[in-house]
Amino acid sequence: RTVQLLLKNQENSSKDDSRIALLVLEFQRAFLRVCISMAKLSSTTVTDVAEETKMIINSGVRSLEQLQAMLKNEKEDEHKGSLLRKVFDLYVNRPLVGNAPIRKVVFRTPNESIPILSKILSEVDWAVCELLLKGTTLSRIRRMLNRVSKSSVNILSRSLIVLNLYFDDRLLGQHLLVGLIAKDMQQWGGVPSDLTDGTFGRPFMGRMAKPTYDTLKFLVLNRNRQCAYMEAVMLKEWSNLQNEAKVVDMRHRQEYPDGLLGENPLPPFFTQYAFLLTVWLMEHYVGLGIELELFYGQHELSIAYWYRDFLLSSLLNTLTKMRGTKMADRVAKAHAGAQGPSSIKKGKKKGAQKKKQPPASSLVTPEDSEDDLEFLWIQVKRNMCRGIIRFMAALNQAGALTVEKYTHTSHERRFEKRFEAFRAVTQPPSLTYDDFQQGSDFSSVSQKDLLKSVTESFKSGKSDVDKLIKQMNSVEASFSPIQESELRNLVKVCVGNSVFAQKLMQTNEGACGKVEFDL
Repeated sequence: RTVQLLLKNQENSSKDDSRIALLVLEFQRAFLRVCISMAKLSSTTVTDVAEETKMIINSGVRSLEQLQAMLKNEKEDEHKGSLLRKVFDLYVNRPLVGNAPIRKVVFRTPNESIPILSKILSEVDWAVCELLLKGTTLSRIRRMLNRVSKSSVNILSRSLIVLNLYFDDRLLGQHLLVGLIAKDMQQWGGVPSDLTDGTFGRPFMGRMAKPTYDTLKFLVLNRNRQCAYMEAVMLKEWSNLQNEAKVVDMRHRQEYPDGLLGENPLPPFFTQYAFLLTVWLMEHYVGLGIELELFYGQHELSIAYWYRDFLLSSLLNTLTKMRGTKMADRVAKAHAGAQGPSSIKKGKKKGAQKKKQPPASSLVTPEDSEDDLEFLWIQVKRNMCRGIIRFMAALNQAGALTVEKYTHTSHERRFEKRFEAFRAVTQPPSLTYDDFQQGSDFSSVSQKDLLKSVTESFKSGKSDVDKLIKQMNSVEASFSPIQESELRNLVKVCVGNSVFAQKLMQTNEGACGKVEFDL
């Protein structure tokens, strides 16, 4: 359409019209090249094509920025018939033949369309190209896809991600999935390569390949579809994997009764890893329910945050054990390397110096810093959940909140339906409504002490958030589990809730009114 208009007005067209036509054509060519190149990747050219696509995207974005600048310089009354406004035809969807009525579709104006097109191209840059270039480990890929999920990326970018997530028998066309799983187990829990490559470990790696791929693919779905996918497929599959992992660990303990080094019995490496990902899925499931407002009213929100607190605590406990095993193994290997071969025994020479053991700080890798950041982020979420639970309990004690009453159902029945999907999971065990009532019963705690606990939880949360903000500079933004803007908002939440808790402590007993809060 741009070419036709340019040819039609060629004789009397202005210099601006020619420039506009050129910019529109450059953008359309760039957009088409991006879609074609990303849809036809191969394992041998994936990195080269991704880098070239980033340059094409930058060119297309620059064209749109110049168009936007020219549009701002126009005066609406004087340039209603300008070429730029004709290019963005508001009636492009009208029927060309027949007598069917025109659809009542709201088309965007050029002022609205150009920023949206620029955003779509930019999303292909950081969501697709960056993933192909920087997704070298499972943890990094998972964090990058989690950002895609939370950012509500356009369907074009999400389709390109799914298309290129696994092709040519490799993840992102570059990495063997079994190898990435083994590295991920070594990174999180220090699992020895002798076990991941052994007689029992290697087949289990292949068994985990498809469920692990699903943990990545489902993050590209819409947020509301992720819950349904976890209910139908993922939770049951990972529960089965836990049972199989127990068998693998049992076989390894039989093969190495005194451990690999003959010092300590083997930890349940494979069971811990399967348990870790299962709990991560369950916590993600509850978090989505809160985000999508599936929990109605303050009572159900209290239940959701209480259950989430339990899952986050399980996650932290498991990670603490795995990280402790990994660091102990690293220090032992570094110490053994510093001592030299143990089989060679020689007399000590006079004046000989012992080799110094390398400090623990020298053993830290960039991946360790990223994991530390995620560990701290989980702590922040747990502190926030505990603060909210206790704050709601304090408001209930003050009579500021009312518990919903139902005629045709009960809170216990609603609890069962909300967490019905967790019944398929053996570990951690599915909790009941009685567990919630016992775990959230603060009747023996005075309101003043409870509010003090609320204030301490949010202060601890703010302190951890401040640490996160400082540590984010040591980790590339693409590999961070949370964006700095989200952390800034959490600081406001912590400060605001702490202030409200202090005000409630200063209020005379029985004088508190009704409270409303944002979901």
